[in-house]
Amino acid sequence: MSKKVKQRHWEIIRILEVEAIVYVGELADLFKVTKETIRADLDTIEKEHGYERIHGGLKRREQQAMASKYHYQQQIAEHIDEKKRIAFRALDLILDGDCIYLDSGSTVACLMHYLSRRNNLTVVTPSIALLMKYVLEGYDEMFKTYGHRFIFVGGNVDSDIHTTYGSVFNQTVETFYFNTAFASCDGIDLTFGGSNNDEVSHQVITRVLKQSQRTILLADQSKFDKIRPYLTFKWEQIDYLVTNAVLNDEQETVLKRKNVIYYKA
Repeated sequence: MSKKVKQRHWEIIRILEVEAIVYVGELADLFKVTKETIRADLDTIEKEHGYERIHGGLKRREQQAMASKYHYQQQIAEHIDEKKRIAFRALDLILDGDCIYLDSGSTVACLMHYLSRRNNLTVVTPSIALLMKYVLEGYDEMFKTYGHRFIFVGGNVDSDIHTTYGSVFNQTVETFYFNTAFASCDGIDLTFGGSNNDEVSHQVITRVLKQSQRTILLADQSKFDKIRPYLTFKWEQIDYLVTNAVLNDEQETVLKRKNVIYYKA
């Protein structure tokens, strides 16, 4: 089996861990291969990993689904197709050997599915949910295969947004230089900037931006035209916006004026 096929199998399994069910047509579109190729992939995954074939797709067995459910998966399941496409598009902005920061946002988390397409990454995160996925869902094996390092940044724990923060977090982040920081937010306004429902997100990203060469915002269409209580960043602090939202000419002009590169997923 070629490395490319193994890589695709890995990514399909990661998606299954989140969604419980995958479908042939959706996967064929995502990976840009034929449905026949995907059907062969699903047959192999069923035999080798114990998943269950259904009409038009593959699903986790009941015991698998029960074992892997926790609150964060409910959050990431919202607009999951859009989030996966955004994360897959953002992969173009990661180079072999990069040190990247992943925040606790559910769209950013989808990047973990696709890191087998790069080599020798250092992945730094305060996300408790990503730490759980790394430990419990086999990401450690994939990271070893592709030469990646996973570094969890400790600190105070915010159980609502599944992240660490505070003085210990700040001191640890000071020791890193990130090629790229991947950020998220709860609301986007093309004039105001990015905002969140909580103050912690603002504290965390403010500290991370000081250590990052560039910052990439990942956001699905549902976040647009919303302003939340806490300003997380201004557009001058963002280098790229990767989104499935279709912006009109005026909106694109606003971003260009602020030197933000718009990537349509």
